[in-house]
Amino acid sequence: MQNRAKPLVEIKQLNTHFVNSTGFFKGKTVLHAVKNMQFSINEGETFGLVGESGCGKSTLGRTLLRLYKPTSGQILFQGKDIAKLSEKELKPFRKEMQSIFQDPLSSLNPNMTVEQLVGESLQIHDMYQGINSKIERKEYIVSLLEKVGLQSMHLSRYPHEFSGGQRQRISIARALAVKPKFIVCDEPLSALDVSVQAQVVNLLQDLQKEFGITYLFIAHDLDMIRHISHHIGVMFLGALVETGTCEELYTSPLHPYTQMLLNSTPKVPNFNEDIKNPPVFEEGIKIAEPKALDISNNNQDAKTNVSKGCLFASRCPHATPKCLSVEPKQIQINSSHKVSCHLYS
Repeated sequence: MQNRAKPLVEIKQLNTHFVNSTGFFKGKTVLHAVKNMQFSINEGETFGLVGESGCGKSTLGRTLLRLYKPTSGQILFQGKDIAKLSEKELKPFRKEMQSIFQDPLSSLNPNMTVEQLVGESLQIHDMYQGINSKIERKEYIVSLLEKVGLQSMHLSRYPHEFSGGQRQRISIARALAVKPKFIVCDEPLSALDVSVQAQVVNLLQDLQKEFGITYLFIAHDLDMIRHISHHIGVMFLGALVETGTCEELYTSPLHPYTQMLLNSTPKVPNFNEDIKNPPVFEEGIKIAEPKALDISNNNQDAKTNVSKGCLFASRCPHATPKCLSVEPKQIQINSSHKVSCHLYS
């Protein structure tokens, strides 16, 4: 898909590090959760972020919302760098950026009703201006609930009285309450049944069309990412190894890690074919054995995520000595497709 809109969010050389204490005598270690991140998200579009567990996807999302303070780099929101702003300076941006968390039950206060949960952010950001009576306020909250498929009778209920899909709809209504321009969806489908997942995705797409919302959509499901995203980024150990449009990444994946992820997705057999000729499943990339390449000089630490060369080198079947000593730079394949790999340098 062609870029028709200007960027709403731009990330430039973003780094987020955490310092862990390992004891009085051992000192401290630094965890490089987000490393030299650089990409942009256009207005009204969805940027899908995929990668294995623990690679830093959620940390990146929370850093963009300034729930975590970045170590270095820039986070440009509508051209304004919010990376170094104080909490007081950030307040006008808070209502423009909202989040939908992975587990709706733990992200909703169990002691608050739906009306209180959705209305709380309105009070914090003084969004009741022009809504003078309690009746008008309640009508506004009911209109939000109706947009996400709930009803007015749910106002007085508590989170434990709802199903997982309904709780996620409450989270979406709460995020929509302050009319944000940007929403980070941090694996919003992982705690839901498959049938409910499709409903929530369709709801998010409908809301995007109606309000022009921009999403950062974090997920493990590659098929779902392909369905909802305009552009996709593949993340490995805190770094983006490949970015591009859906068509580019799914038809012409370049990075070995991207190819491995796609080949690990279960293929759907065609039962209309002759049973004598069962469907052929493509083999995934074979991971190189540790003895296939000497990695003794590669000081990559799985805990601190520090390496002189490519982070994926010890698992890549195409790794060369250069991969262990030189960090690959981001290579521009075309206007939208980028990859960080020595195979294309």
